[in-house]
Amino acid sequence: MIARLAFCFLVMVPSLGTASVWEPFAFPADARNSTALLLGEHFVFAAFEDSTGLPLGVFKATREKPTDWTYLGFAGVPIRDIASPGASDQDLLVCKAANPPVERSSDGGGVWQPQPLEPDLDYAISFGSSPGVPGLVYTSGSNSDTMGILRSVDLGGTWDYWERCGGCFSPGYLHYSVTSINHAIAVLYSGFDEGRLVETTDSGTTWSMYNSVAFSAYPVDLASTPLTAEFATYIGEETGYVWSSGQYVGFYRPLLVHIGIEWPIWNPSQIYLVGTDDDDRLQVLAAPHPLGQWTPVGTGLPTASIPDPSEQVSQFQFAAAPGVPQLALSVPGMGLFLLDLSEVVDVQGVGDPQGSVTVFPTPSSGKIDFSFAGQNLRTEALRIWDVYGRTIRTLNTSPFREGGATVSWDGTDGRGRDVPAGVYFLESPTGGRPARAVIVD
Repeated sequence: MIARLAFCFLVMVPSLGTASVWEPFAFPADARNSTALLLGEHFVFAAFEDSTGLPLGVFKATREKPTDWTYLGFAGVPIRDIASPGASDQDLLVCKAANPPVERSSDGGGVWQPQPLEPDLDYAISFGSSPGVPGLVYTSGSNSDTMGILRSVDLGGTWDYWERCGGCFSPGYLHYSVTSINHAIAVLYSGFDEGRLVETTDSGTTWSMYNSVAFSAYPVDLASTPLTAEFATYIGEETGYVWSSGQYVGFYRPLLVHIGIEWPIWNPSQIYLVGTDDDDRLQVLAAPHPLGQWTPVGTGLPTASIPDPSEQVSQFQFAAAPGVPQLALSVPGMGLFLLDLSEVVDVQGVGDPQGSVTVFPTPSSGKIDFSFAGQNLRTEALRIWDVYGRTIRTLNTSPFREGGATVSWDGTDGRGRDVPAGVYFLESPTGGRPARAVIVD
Protein backbone atom coordinates (compact mmCIF):
# COMPACT_ATOMS: atom_id res chain seq x y z
CA MET A 1 0.00 0.00 0.00
CA ILE A 2 1.23 3.45 -0.88
CA ALA A 3 -0.54 5.97 1.28
CA ARG A 4 0.09 8.89 3.54
CA LEU A 5 -1.68 8.98 6.88
CA ALA A 6 -2.04 11.99 9.13
CA PHE A 7 -3.77 11.69 12.52
CA CYS A 8 -4.91 14.37 14.87
CA PHE A 9 -7.50 14.64 17.59
CA LEU A 10 -10.65 15.98 16.10
CA VAL A 11 -12.21 19.38 16.31
CA MET A 12 -14.16 20.52 13.28
CA VAL A 13 -15.18 24.14 13.00
CA PRO A 14 -17.21 25.27 10.01
CA SER A 15 -16.01 28.44 8.37
CA LEU A 16 -19.33 30.04 7.66
CA GLY A 17 -18.36 31.94 4.56
CA THR A 18 -20.15 32.81 1.35
CA ALA A 19 -19.32 29.39 -0.14
CA SER A 20 -21.88 27.72 2.14
CA VAL A 21 -25.11 28.43 0.27
CA TRP A 22 -28.36 26.51 0.67
CA GLU A 23 -29.28 25.36 -2.83
CA PRO A 24 -33.06 25.08 -3.50
CA PHE A 25 -34.73 22.21 -5.33
CA ALA A 26 -38.40 21.78 -6.17
CA PHE A 27 -40.60 19.08 -4.69
CA PRO A 28 -42.31 16.59 -7.05
CA ALA A 29 -45.45 17.85 -8.78
CA ASP A 30 -48.36 18.60 -6.41
CA ALA A 31 -46.20 18.07 -3.28
CA ARG A 32 -46.38 20.70 -0.55
CA ASN A 33 -44.37 19.16 2.27
CA SER A 34 -42.53 16.00 3.29
CA THR A 35 -43.30 13.71 6.22
CA ALA A 36 -39.99 11.81 6.09
CA LEU A 37 -36.54 12.59 4.70
CA LEU A 38 -33.38 10.49 4.32
CA LEU A 39 -30.02 11.45 2.87
CA GLY A 40 -28.50 8.19 1.69
CA GLU A 41 -25.16 7.26 0.25
CA HIS A 42 -26.18 8.29 -3.28
CA PHE A 43 -29.83 9.35 -3.13
CA VAL A 44 -32.33 11.56 -1.33
CA PHE A 45 -35.45 9.68 -0.21
CA ALA A 46 -38.58 11.52 0.90
CA ALA A 47 -42.29 10.97 1.53
CA PHE A 48 -44.55 13.79 0.36
CA GLU A 49 -48.08 15.12 0.92
CA ASP A 50 -50.13 17.55 -1.14
CA SER A 51 -51.75 20.73 0.15
CA THR A 52 -54.77 18.79 1.47
CA GLY A 53 -52.63 16.34 3.44
CA LEU A 54 -53.12 13.48 0.98
CA PRO A 55 -50.02 11.22 0.96
CA LEU A 56 -48.36 11.19 -2.46
CA GLY A 57 -45.93 8.37 -1.72
CA VAL A 58 -42.19 7.86 -1.41
CA PHE A 59 -39.79 9.32 -3.98
CA LYS A 60 -36.05 9.37 -4.57
CA ALA A 61 -33.60 11.59 -6.47
CA THR A 62 -29.83 11.80 -6.77
CA ARG A 63 -28.32 13.44 -3.70
CA GLU A 64 -26.09 15.85 -5.63
CA LYS A 65 -28.90 17.31 -7.78
CA PRO A 66 -32.37 16.20 -6.63
CA THR A 67 -34.26 17.58 -9.61
CA ASP A 68 -35.78 14.45 -11.17
CA TRP A 69 -37.86 12.55 -8.61
CA THR A 70 -38.64 8.85 -9.11
CA TYR A 71 -41.82 7.46 -7.55
CA LEU A 72 -41.22 4.38 -5.36
CA GLY A 73 -44.77 3.61 -4.22
CA PHE A 74 -47.12 4.09 -1.23
CA ALA A 75 -49.47 6.71 -2.71
CA GLY A 76 -52.32 7.29 -0.25
CA VAL A 77 -50.39 5.68 2.64
CA PRO A 78 -49.14 7.91 5.52
CA ILE A 79 -45.35 7.46 5.78
CA ARG A 80 -43.77 8.37 9.11
CA ASP A 81 -40.10 7.53 8.59
CA ILE A 82 -37.55 6.18 6.12
CA ALA A 83 -34.35 4.43 7.19
CA SER A 84 -31.31 2.88 5.57
CA PRO A 85 -29.90 0.49 8.20
CA GLY A 86 -27.66 -1.45 5.80
CA ALA A 87 -24.25 -0.86 4.31
CA SER A 88 -25.73 1.17 1.42
CA ASP A 89 -28.92 3.00 0.51
CA GLN A 90 -30.07 -0.04 -1.46
CA ASP A 91 -31.34 -1.35 1.89
CA LEU A 92 -34.42 0.66 2.85
CA LEU A 93 -37.23 0.53 5.40
CA VAL A 94 -40.40 2.60 5.47
CA CYS A 95 -42.51 3.14 8.57
CA LYS A 96 -46.27 3.45 7.89
CA ALA A 97 -49.37 4.41 9.82
CA ALA A 98 -51.01 1.36 8.26
CA ASN A 99 -50.87 -2.41 8.48
CA PRO A 100 -48.35 -3.92 7.91
CA PRO A 101 -46.50 -1.06 9.57
CA VAL A 102 -43.05 -1.74 8.09
CA GLU A 103 -41.97 -2.56 4.53
CA ARG A 104 -38.49 -3.38 3.31
CA SER A 105 -36.59 -3.03 0.03
CA SER A 106 -33.15 -4.42 -0.87
CA ASP A 107 -32.91 -2.76 -4.29
CA GLY A 108 -33.23 0.94 -3.48
CA GLY A 109 -37.02 1.03 -3.51
CA GLY A 110 -37.79 -0.97 -6.64
CA VAL A 111 -39.55 -3.83 -4.85
CA TRP A 112 -41.05 -3.71 -1.34
CA GLN A 113 -41.78 -6.58 1.02
CA PRO A 114 -44.16 -6.24 4.01
CA GLN A 115 -42.55 -6.92 7.40
CA PRO A 116 -45.24 -7.57 10.04
CA LEU A 117 -44.35 -6.63 13.59
CA GLU A 118 -44.96 -9.16 16.33
CA PRO A 119 -47.10 -9.71 18.32
CA ASP A 120 -49.64 -8.43 15.79
CA LEU A 121 -48.66 -4.80 16.17
CA ASP A 122 -50.38 -2.66 13.57
CA TYR A 123 -48.84 0.79 13.96
CA ALA A 124 -45.28 2.15 13.87
CA ILE A 125 -43.91 5.66 13.82
CA SER A 126 -40.12 5.96 13.69
CA PHE A 127 -36.84 4.13 13.22
CA GLY A 128 -33.53 4.26 15.03
CA SER A 129 -30.35 2.99 13.39
CA SER A 130 -26.67 3.78 13.06
CA PRO A 131 -24.41 3.42 10.00
CA GLY A 132 -21.81 2.15 12.45
CA VAL A 133 -23.88 -1.00 13.07
CA PRO A 134 -25.23 -2.15 9.67
CA GLY A 135 -28.39 -4.22 9.94
CA LEU A 136 -29.42 -3.01 13.40
CA VAL A 137 -32.64 -1.00 13.62
CA TYR A 138 -35.17 -0.16 16.34
CA THR A 139 -38.79 0.81 15.96
CA SER A 140 -41.88 1.19 18.12
CA GLY A 141 -45.18 -0.54 17.58
CA SER A 142 -48.63 -0.58 19.09
CA ASN A 143 -52.15 -1.91 18.79
CA SER A 144 -55.30 -1.29 20.79
CA ASP A 145 -53.90 -3.14 23.81
CA THR A 146 -50.19 -2.54 24.11
CA MET A 147 -47.13 -0.64 22.98
CA GLY A 148 -43.46 -1.56 22.92
CA ILE A 149 -40.03 -1.21 21.39
CA LEU A 150 -38.79 -3.71 18.81
CA ARG A 151 -35.33 -4.52 17.47
CA SER A 152 -34.09 -6.14 14.27
CA VAL A 153 -30.52 -7.18 13.47
CA ASP A 154 -31.20 -8.30 9.89
CA LEU A 155 -32.35 -5.10 8.17
CA GLY A 156 -35.90 -5.46 9.42
CA GLY A 157 -36.41 -9.02 8.25
CA THR A 158 -37.31 -10.31 11.74
CA TRP A 159 -38.12 -8.43 14.92
CA ASP A 160 -37.69 -9.10 18.64
CA TYR A 161 -40.31 -7.49 20.86
CA TRP A 162 -39.99 -6.08 24.37
CA GLU A 163 -42.81 -4.32 26.19
CA ARG A 164 -40.87 -2.05 28.49
CA CYS A 165 -42.39 1.39 27.99
CA GLY A 166 -45.67 1.05 29.86
CA GLY A 167 -49.19 1.35 28.52
CA CYS A 168 -49.35 5.13 28.78
CA PHE A 169 -46.60 5.88 26.27
CA SER A 170 -47.53 6.59 22.70
CA PRO A 171 -45.23 5.52 19.85
CA GLY A 172 -46.36 8.65 18.03
CA TYR A 173 -43.83 10.61 20.08
CA LEU A 174 -40.68 8.55 20.12
CA HIS A 175 -37.17 9.21 18.81
CA TYR A 176 -34.20 6.86 18.85
CA SER A 177 -30.45 7.31 18.91
CA VAL A 178 -28.24 4.25 18.40
CA THR A 179 -24.57 4.57 19.39
CA SER A 180 -23.38 0.95 19.33
CA ILE A 181 -24.56 -2.65 18.95
CA ASN A 182 -25.45 -2.72 22.66
CA HIS A 183 -26.37 0.88 23.46
CA ALA A 184 -29.35 2.97 22.39
CA ILE A 185 -31.32 5.90 23.78
CA ALA A 186 -35.01 6.53 23.19
CA VAL A 187 -36.96 9.64 24.13
CA LEU A 188 -40.67 9.01 24.70
CA TYR A 189 -43.66 11.20 25.37
CA SER A 190 -47.08 10.23 26.70
CA GLY A 191 -50.43 11.91 26.40
CA PHE A 192 -50.17 12.97 30.03
CA ASP A 193 -47.46 15.63 29.60
CA GLU A 194 -44.74 13.27 30.71
CA GLY A 195 -41.58 12.60 28.73
CA ARG A 196 -38.74 10.24 29.52
CA LEU A 197 -35.33 9.24 28.29
CA VAL A 198 -34.94 5.47 28.38
CA GLU A 199 -31.76 3.53 27.70
CA THR A 200 -30.68 0.02 26.82
CA THR A 201 -27.17 -1.31 27.32
CA ASP A 202 -27.95 -4.92 26.39
CA SER A 203 -29.08 -4.62 22.77
CA GLY A 204 -32.67 -3.76 23.65
CA THR A 205 -33.49 -6.67 25.95
CA THR A 206 -34.17 -4.34 28.87
CA TRP A 207 -34.84 -0.60 29.03
CA SER A 208 -34.50 1.69 32.02
CA MET A 209 -35.01 5.37 32.70
CA TYR A 210 -31.86 7.30 31.84
CA ASN A 211 -30.39 9.18 34.80
CA SER A 212 -33.91 9.66 36.24
CA VAL A 213 -34.58 12.29 33.58
CA ALA A 214 -38.24 13.25 33.07
CA PHE A 215 -39.74 16.08 31.02
CA SER A 216 -43.04 17.91 30.97
CA ALA A 217 -42.95 18.85 27.30
CA TYR A 218 -42.90 17.22 23.87
CA PRO A 219 -39.45 15.89 22.78
CA VAL A 220 -38.74 17.48 19.41
CA ASP A 221 -35.74 15.44 18.32
CA LEU A 222 -32.80 13.33 19.45
CA ALA A 223 -29.30 13.07 17.96
CA SER A 224 -26.00 11.47 18.89
CA THR A 225 -22.48 10.85 17.69
CA PRO A 226 -21.63 7.14 17.58
CA LEU A 227 -17.94 7.90 17.94
CA THR A 228 -18.26 9.06 21.56
CA ALA A 229 -21.75 7.91 22.62
CA GLU A 230 -22.71 11.48 23.49
CA PHE A 231 -26.20 12.62 22.61
CA ALA A 232 -28.37 15.72 22.55
CA THR A 233 -32.10 16.29 22.64
CA TYR A 234 -34.51 19.21 22.44
CA ILE A 235 -37.53 19.17 24.70
CA GLY A 236 -40.44 21.51 24.13
CA GLU A 237 -39.95 24.73 22.22
CA GLU A 238 -36.98 26.31 23.97
CA THR A 239 -35.05 23.79 26.06
CA GLY A 240 -32.04 21.83 24.84
CA TYR A 241 -29.92 19.27 26.67
CA VAL A 242 -26.65 17.52 25.92
CA TRP A 243 -25.31 14.50 27.79
CA SER A 244 -21.73 13.28 27.66
CA SER A 245 -20.55 10.08 29.38
CA GLY A 246 -23.81 9.94 31.29
CA GLN A 247 -23.57 13.49 32.58
CA TYR A 248 -25.69 16.49 31.66
CA VAL A 249 -23.29 19.06 30.20
CA GLY A 250 -25.31 21.54 28.21
CA PHE A 251 -28.36 23.78 28.01
CA TYR A 252 -29.22 25.72 24.86
CA ARG A 253 -31.91 28.22 24.03
CA PRO A 254 -30.97 29.79 20.69
CA LEU A 255 -34.37 29.54 18.93
CA LEU A 256 -38.05 29.88 19.79
CA VAL A 257 -39.45 26.88 17.93
CA HIS A 258 -37.13 23.92 17.39
CA ILE A 259 -37.65 21.72 14.36
CA GLY A 260 -34.74 19.29 14.26
CA ILE A 261 -31.24 18.52 15.47
CA GLU A 262 -28.32 16.69 13.84
CA TRP A 263 -24.95 15.57 15.22
CA PRO A 264 -23.25 14.17 12.09
CA ILE A 265 -20.43 11.66 12.25
CA TRP A 266 -18.36 13.75 9.83
CA ASN A 267 -18.36 16.58 12.37
CA PRO A 268 -18.79 15.15 15.90
CA SER A 269 -17.53 18.38 17.46
CA GLN A 270 -20.45 20.34 16.01
CA ILE A 271 -24.19 20.24 16.74
CA TYR A 272 -26.60 21.53 14.06
CA LEU A 273 -30.04 22.87 14.87
CA VAL A 274 -32.91 24.14 12.73
CA GLY A 275 -35.81 26.24 13.97
CA THR A 276 -37.43 29.64 13.84
CA ASP A 277 -36.57 32.78 15.77
CA ASP A 278 -38.96 35.14 17.56
CA ASP A 279 -39.86 36.69 14.18
CA ASP A 280 -40.83 33.24 12.82
CA ARG A 281 -37.87 33.33 10.46
CA LEU A 282 -36.19 30.06 9.54
CA GLN A 283 -32.61 29.54 10.75
CA VAL A 284 -30.04 26.76 10.81
CA LEU A 285 -27.47 27.20 13.56
CA ALA A 286 -24.32 25.37 14.61
CA ALA A 287 -22.43 25.33 17.88
CA PRO A 288 -19.25 23.54 18.87
CA HIS A 289 -19.48 20.88 21.54
CA PRO A 290 -18.68 21.27 24.41
CA LEU A 291 -20.68 24.44 24.88
CA GLY A 292 -20.06 27.18 22.37
CA GLN A 293 -21.70 30.09 20.63
CA TRP A 294 -24.44 29.36 18.11
CA THR A 295 -23.79 30.83 14.65
CA PRO A 296 -25.84 30.72 11.41
CA VAL A 297 -24.92 28.01 8.91
CA GLY A 298 -25.10 28.94 5.24
CA THR A 299 -27.02 31.56 3.35
CA GLY A 300 -29.92 31.41 0.92
CA LEU A 301 -32.75 30.02 3.05
CA PRO A 302 -36.19 31.63 2.64
CA THR A 303 -36.26 34.95 4.47
CA ALA A 304 -40.03 35.33 4.66
CA SER A 305 -41.68 34.60 7.99
CA ILE A 306 -43.01 31.06 8.39
CA PRO A 307 -46.73 31.23 9.32
CA ASP A 308 -47.49 29.35 12.55
CA PRO A 309 -44.21 27.37 12.61
CA SER A 310 -45.14 25.64 15.86
CA GLU A 311 -48.15 24.10 14.08
CA GLN A 312 -45.99 22.92 11.17
CA VAL A 313 -43.05 21.32 13.00
CA SER A 314 -43.94 17.84 11.72
CA GLN A 315 -43.88 19.19 8.14
CA PHE A 316 -40.24 20.30 8.35
CA GLN A 317 -37.59 17.61 7.88
CA PHE A 318 -33.88 18.00 8.70
CA ALA A 319 -31.21 15.43 7.79
CA ALA A 320 -27.44 14.98 7.53
CA ALA A 321 -25.71 12.80 4.97
CA PRO A 322 -23.90 9.81 6.51
CA GLY A 323 -20.50 10.12 4.88
CA VAL A 324 -20.04 13.60 3.41
CA PRO A 325 -20.53 17.10 4.89
CA GLN A 326 -24.02 17.76 3.55
CA LEU A 327 -27.25 18.89 5.23
CA ALA A 328 -30.80 18.84 3.88
CA LEU A 329 -33.86 20.79 4.98
CA SER A 330 -37.39 20.32 3.69
CA VAL A 331 -39.54 23.48 4.05
CA PRO A 332 -43.35 23.28 3.64
CA GLY A 333 -44.51 24.92 0.43
CA MET A 334 -40.98 26.02 -0.49
CA GLY A 335 -39.03 22.90 -1.46
CA LEU A 336 -35.89 21.03 -0.50
CA PHE A 337 -32.70 22.90 0.40
CA LEU A 338 -29.24 21.28 0.36
CA LEU A 339 -26.08 22.67 1.95
CA ASP A 340 -22.66 21.34 0.93
CA LEU A 341 -20.11 22.00 3.67
CA SER A 342 -17.21 20.07 2.12
CA GLU A 343 -15.36 23.25 1.18
CA VAL A 344 -15.98 25.18 4.39
CA VAL A 345 -15.47 22.60 7.15
CA ASP A 346 -12.02 23.22 8.58
CA VAL A 347 -10.18 20.49 10.48
CA GLN A 348 -7.79 21.47 13.25
CA GLY A 349 -5.83 19.19 15.55
CA VAL A 350 -5.91 19.81 19.28
CA GLY A 351 -4.74 17.90 22.32
CA ASP A 352 -6.80 15.10 23.78
CA PRO A 353 -8.47 16.55 26.90
CA GLN A 354 -7.79 13.33 28.84
CA GLY A 355 -4.28 12.58 27.62
CA SER A 356 -1.94 13.18 24.69
CA VAL A 357 -0.89 11.33 21.55
CA THR A 358 2.32 11.24 19.54
CA VAL A 359 2.04 10.11 15.92
CA PHE A 360 5.11 8.73 14.11
CA PRO A 361 5.90 8.77 11.30
CA THR A 362 3.60 11.28 9.72
CA PRO A 363 2.91 11.48 6.87
CA SER A 364 3.40 7.78 6.29
CA SER A 365 3.41 5.37 3.38
CA GLY A 366 2.88 2.33 5.61
CA LYS A 367 2.65 1.58 9.30
CA ILE A 368 1.92 4.39 11.70
CA ASP A 369 2.31 4.32 15.48
CA PHE A 370 0.11 6.14 17.98
CA SER A 371 1.66 6.60 21.38
CA PHE A 372 -0.88 7.60 24.04
CA ALA A 373 -0.10 9.14 27.40
CA GLY A 374 -2.63 9.17 30.21
CA GLN A 375 -3.95 7.33 33.22
CA ASN A 376 -6.56 4.57 33.36
CA LEU A 377 -6.13 3.53 29.73
CA ARG A 378 -8.74 1.06 28.52
CA THR A 379 -7.38 -2.36 27.60
CA GLU A 380 -10.02 -3.59 25.18
CA ALA A 381 -9.47 -3.60 21.42
CA LEU A 382 -9.69 -0.23 19.66
CA ARG A 383 -11.91 0.33 16.64
CA ILE A 384 -11.26 2.23 13.41
CA TRP A 385 -14.31 3.77 11.71
CA ASP A 386 -14.90 5.28 8.30
CA VAL A 387 -16.95 8.45 7.80
CA TYR A 388 -20.16 6.41 7.64
CA GLY A 389 -19.53 5.14 11.15
CA ARG A 390 -18.82 1.62 9.93
CA THR A 391 -16.15 -0.34 11.79
CA ILE A 392 -13.30 -0.93 9.33
CA ARG A 393 -10.83 -2.65 11.62
CA THR A 394 -10.44 -3.64 15.24
CA LEU A 395 -6.90 -3.37 16.58
CA ASN A 396 -6.07 -5.98 19.17
CA THR A 397 -4.13 -4.47 22.03
CA SER A 398 -2.12 -6.00 24.82
CA PRO A 399 -2.63 -4.64 28.34
CA PHE A 400 -1.37 -1.06 28.44
CA ARG A 401 1.27 -0.11 30.90
CA GLU A 402 0.30 2.50 33.45
CA GLY A 403 0.67 5.97 31.99
CA GLY A 404 1.19 5.09 28.33
CA ALA A 405 0.51 2.86 25.34
CA THR A 406 1.41 2.46 21.67
CA VAL A 407 -1.01 1.26 18.97
CA SER A 408 -0.01 0.56 15.35
CA TRP A 409 -2.12 0.41 12.19
CA ASP A 410 -0.90 -0.70 8.77
CA GLY A 411 -3.71 0.99 6.82
CA THR A 412 -5.68 -2.18 6.05
CA ASP A 413 -9.17 -3.34 6.93
CA GLY A 414 -10.20 -6.43 8.87
CA ARG A 415 -9.61 -8.64 5.82
CA GLY A 416 -6.12 -7.32 5.20
CA ARG A 417 -7.13 -5.14 2.22
CA ASP A 418 -5.79 -1.63 1.73
CA VAL A 419 -8.46 0.86 2.73
CA PRO A 420 -9.47 3.40 0.08
CA ALA A 421 -8.46 7.04 0.30
CA GLY A 422 -10.61 8.96 2.74
CA VAL A 423 -11.14 9.94 6.34
CA TYR A 424 -10.95 7.44 9.22
CA PHE A 425 -11.27 7.63 13.00
CA LEU A 426 -9.25 5.79 15.65
CA GLU A 427 -10.85 5.13 19.03
CA SER A 428 -8.91 6.63 21.91
CA PRO A 429 -7.90 4.39 24.85
CA THR A 430 -8.04 7.43 27.11
CA GLY A 431 -11.79 7.82 26.70
CA GLY A 432 -11.31 11.14 24.89
CA ARG A 433 -12.33 12.10 21.38
CA PRO A 434 -11.18 9.81 18.58
CA ALA A 435 -8.15 10.49 16.45
CA ARG A 436 -8.71 11.36 12.81
CA ALA A 437 -6.87 9.77 9.88
CA VAL A 438 -6.64 11.04 6.33
CA ILE A 439 -5.48 8.50 3.76
CA VAL A 440 -4.55 9.59 0.25
CA ASP A 441 -3.45 7.55 -2.75
